[in-house]
Formats: sequence, C-alpha cells, structure tokens
Amino acid sequence: MKFSDKLNEFDVLDLLNEYHSELRKLKNKLTYVKKRIGELEDEYQRILRRQEKKASRLISDDQFAEFPENMNSEDDTAALTVDTVEEAETVQRKKREPKEKKVKKTTRKKKSAKLGRKQQPLSEWDQMIVDAVKTKGKAAINSEILETVTKVAIERGLYKDEEKTKAKINQCLVKLTADNRKALIKVPYSGRGFGYALPKWVDKEGQILEAYSY
Repeated sequence: MKFSDKLNEFDVLDLLNEYHSELRKLKNKLTYVKKRIGELEDEYQRILRRQEKKASRLISDDQFAEFPENMNSEDDTAALTVDTVEEAETVQRKKREPKEKKVKKTTRKKKSAKLGRKQQPLSEWDQMIVDAVKTKGKAAINSEILETVTKVAIERGLYKDEEKTKAKINQCLVKLTADNRKALIKVPYSGRGFGYALPKWVDKEGQILEAYSY
C-alpha cells in the first residue's frame, strides 16, 4: 500500500495502534468462535445420545405384549356355568389363544424396529475424510484433513470455496464421531482443538496409541 507523504511519525504510530487493536479484536473473536464451535459440536453429540437412548427405550417397551382382559364378558360367565369339567377347560384354552397371537405381532414389531435403525452408508465427503486420515496413517488434525480433502474435492469437481469446504468437513466430522457411528474417534491434541483417528488406533480409554500419535 502506498502512503501519503503528508503522514508524520505520530500519524503512523496512531495507525499502527489502531491496526494492532483491530488485530487483537479479531484474535479474540476467532478464539470465541472456535470455542462456540467446540461447544456446539459437544451439544450436538449429547442430543444424538439422548435420541439414541430414547429410541432404545421405545424398542424395549414394544417387547411387552398386551395381554387379554380378565374373564368379564357375558360369554365367559355363561361358559363357566357349564357343569362338566371338559367344557370349562375348553373355555380356558380359548382364552389362551390370543396370547400367542399377540406375542407374534410383538416379535414382528421388534424386528421392524431393528431394521429401521440400519446405519446409512458413508457419503462421498464422509469417505474422503476417513480416507484422508487413513492416508496419513496417524491421527490427523482439522488443517491436515482440510488440505487432503481439498485436493481430492478439486480433482472430483466437488470443490467450491474454502469456507464451504470447511463447513462441510466440520459437519461430516460431527456425524463420523457420533456415538451411533464412530467411524472416527475424536482424540485430544496438544494445541487447540482435537485430532481424529480410526477406532482401532485408540485404547479402551479412548487414548491414542503411541504408534498412531501425532
């Protein structure tokens, strides 16, 4: 940038102070936005966990069949007035039959519920992100994933701009690390943010194995 010859040293200092102040504000804003993104990602995963628990409870409730009411109808009362034991036993057999039908219907409901929860296959963007981590061979941070995925997206004609690509990657990472999928595991990173690793790269406590560490 070409400055006017009319600027003196005090004018320059004033401008420097002003720009440094703006820079500090932008850094604070960036820190705040990153923090909010992390909080929103955690909240999204909590929501997914609640929904999964709710779905599990609904499936458990469907396992119990509704049993027929006690013998209170006029037909039952008339049948029980019969003198012979054989006719009374016939009444009892008739009343047991609906139980078997109800249980069979419940079994079908349970199977249908399980089929309804079938996991969807990875999208093209999901697969590009997982492949980026596999290609590195170790846990990868966002910037590394962004660099690799951007190259692949350009080759496949999917790239639009950096901001949209970042947003798409963040959206996919939230889905890939969700409890109901876990295609990737979020692991702590010494800097800000998190890294991402394959499930077999972490131990039972969720800590990255040394062979796959950054």
